[in-house]
Amino acid sequence: SAAPAFLAMMYPMVDPTCSSASWSAFEDLPSNPGSWLRWSWKALLSGGQDECISEDKLREASLFHIDWSNLKGLKALVLVADFDTLKDEGSDLGKRLDAAGLDTRLAFGQGSHCLAHKFDDAAGEASLDWWREVLCEEQR
Repeated sequence: SAAPAFLAMMYPMVDPTCSSASWSAFEDLPSNPGSWLRWSWKALLSGGQDECISEDKLREASLFHIDWSNLKGLKALVLVADFDTLKDEGSDLGKRLDAAGLDTRLAFGQGSHCLAHKFDDAAGEASLDWWREVLCEEQR
């Protein structure tokens, strides 16, 4: 199968254990409520069934347990918001991608989920610059 041309992760859901410090700090914010994210993980991993999710299935679904090194050199964007339940896991994933050798841009937006890149000019420009760079390379 063909390798991807790039990775773009904006406010990524990374770890179904929902256990980072940013979860505790921001799960009650209405822009990205923890209850919704937990429901989303459960729906994804249980196939819509009301069943307990096994530890093996949680580990298998986590992006933290992927060996990213086979994508060494690939361009990757990870955009996270400062006030978001997903901040810590997105930031950690960006660092893991970088450590695995991907050409990673980790951008932080001042704001909350799905709004940071819109209202934080620096975060918006960082993500737009990355997209321009990647898409121009793809056209060559």
